[in-house]
Amino acid sequence: MSNYSFQELTDLQVSLLKEARSLLVSSLEKKTELLDLEIKNNSRGGCGIESSTNDRRMYVWIECRYKGKEYNITLFQSEIDPNSGNAHTQIGKVMFVKGYVQNKRTPTSPNVILSRVNMKKGGKTEYLSDENQTLLMFNSYKWENPLNYFENKEKERLSNGKWITVDDVFQEGFVDEITDAFIKFMKQDRQNVPITYLEYAALNGFTDEMWDSTAEKYYNKLASLLNRISVMSQEEMDRLTGPDEDITEFELDEMMDFYVKNNRVSAEVAEQLIRLMEDEIYQLGAEYGFLEDIILELFYGN
Repeated sequence: MSNYSFQELTDLQVSLLKEARSLLVSSLEKKTELLDLEIKNNSRGGCGIESSTNDRRMYVWIECRYKGKEYNITLFQSEIDPNSGNAHTQIGKVMFVKGYVQNKRTPTSPNVILSRVNMKKGGKTEYLSDENQTLLMFNSYKWENPLNYFENKEKERLSNGKWITVDDVFQEGFVDEITDAFIKFMKQDRQNVPITYLEYAALNGFTDEMWDSTAEKYYNKLASLLNRISVMSQEEMDRLTGPDEDITEFELDEMMDFYVKNNRVSAEVAEQLIRLMEDEIYQLGAEYGFLEDIILELFYGN
């Protein structure tokens, strides 16, 4: 028989998670001067709250913004079984998360609640949920194992020999390895646009009638190339633009030459993007002009 009650054990776990979070934040704060990294402190302090209906205090995370995008270190992992639809959460597992989007309310999530615009109700956005199902695009690919970004990837040195947990945060020197890996994770992120047309459509409130298989085909082709480009901020572009370079007027081939020259994209990917636009997408006509708008927003919206 345990000497602790369930509530006492829960409180101890919450305390341990918060202590681990504090160590990670301290390690990150030492490195914020080296890169454009902002650690967000919200009203909940990176920890869920306890209410009359739920105790979410064991959901602990660190929210950061790097180059205008949100990235989190979470001390839990959430996933949904794609076959059964059952949700699973592992408390105490350290994960890196990216690709946050705005859903039904202001808080962000790596997942997308599919929505549609009901024109019969004055253009009101409706969320496709009912008593039988919730249409949720659970983007598990946005949760990544920190060990993938470690120099030393040996699992044998981990506390459980499988994946990084809160216990590893307290190993000597390990916390800095986690935050170094997190910085690498952020720097290597190339997700500039939603990976699939399904997610793009969900974020833009497309109705069933608006679904277009041609748009889906070419969007997916376009996204696969755009997400292989390291997009520059306007400040970077201004700093790297030479006296003989004029890219104020958008020309895709000139923009790609500039990006190849500055090692932001391979010549192969640049050529594939130009050919896709000029030989295929431009030929579709004005109806598919939104695909070019995505490119303009990507290069001039930062």
